[in-house]
Amino acid sequence: MKMKVIAFVLLASVIVTVGAVISVMGQFTMLNSSTTVPKQLTNSAVVATAVTLIGNSAPQTANAGTVYVGYGISTDALQPIAVASGQIVNLRLDEGRANFVLSNIWFDVSVANDGLTILYDQVK
Repeated sequence: MKMKVIAFVLLASVIVTVGAVISVMGQFTMLNSSTTVPKQLTNSAVVATAVTLIGNSAPQTANAGTVYVGYGISTDALQPIAVASGQIVNLRLDEGRANFVLSNIWFDVSVANDGLTILYDQVK
């Protein structure tokens, strides 16, 4: 008796889902009426991959003085980054950090009611 050998190959497809970071650009302006009390950019936990600060008190309106910015520093006169009137400053992430949390950014003003226009790439 002859036996037939039947060979077959089972093909299995594997679907791999890679988590993608979806980001949305946003913009807002924040003013500080006090020259002695730093202010948070926002009290919301907005997470961003990129942040641009512009020394404007309103879009297309430059500040009268300098604004000082710090990350996680809420004490008066300790913000180390100076943003001159109309100047654009791009914040860069330290190696190993993936995102900024905008509520950790504080700013101090040299002239009351100056502020920052903030452009950011929010992680969604």
